[in-house]
Amino acid sequence: MRKIIPFTMVELILALGVCAIGICSIMALIPVGANATRDAALETYAASAGEQLLHFLEYSATLSAQDWNDTIGESGDAPITGGKPEEQDLEFTIADLNNPDIWGGTIADNVYQGKENQQIYLIISHRNDESIPLGDESFPEKIDFRAILAVWKEQISVNSNPIPYGTGARLNVEVSWPAELPYDARQKSLYCLTVFNPNYKASE
Repeated sequence: MRKIIPFTMVELILALGVCAIGICSIMALIPVGANATRDAALETYAASAGEQLLHFLEYSATLSAQDWNDTIGESGDAPITGGKPEEQDLEFTIADLNNPDIWGGTIADNVYQGKENQQIYLIISHRNDESIPLGDESFPEKIDFRAILAVWKEQISVNSNPIPYGTGARLNVEVSWPAELPYDARQKSLYCLTVFNPNYKASE
């Protein structure tokens, strides 16, 4: 019959110590993994928001010559200027973000255009019912993500020759999030799309 040799107290303490260290190490990695997953999800949503707005503007501008003029414009001025909105115009308080008087109509029910500066948009991912509009007291309770989108245009060149805005333009969209933070503290991504006017007619 084999003799059973019991573990000593020292061996038991060492074994428990190894298990405790292992558990603590695993627990320490959980917040890191959760943060990485969250950041990846937000970056994906930001990319989707930027792409969504760029293609909406492209579609709106290329319907007709007048739509191009109303959406992008044939000069460096409005409706979309040749410069990025000022940083102070991209700062919003929590009250501002929930104020429907600051934000105009929606694009796809989740993108709001600024009323005062139409080059600034607010995009919201939320779980509210359609009957609960922006501005309702309960609306912020089910918001998952809020970002500010700034739109501007740049002149493009063909064979090193700049072409007029009436022919084409490069649209830029900067997505910064979360919108609740000061502008300098937000994460930011820039997305660009070159658009040509299919209805452009050169003057004879």
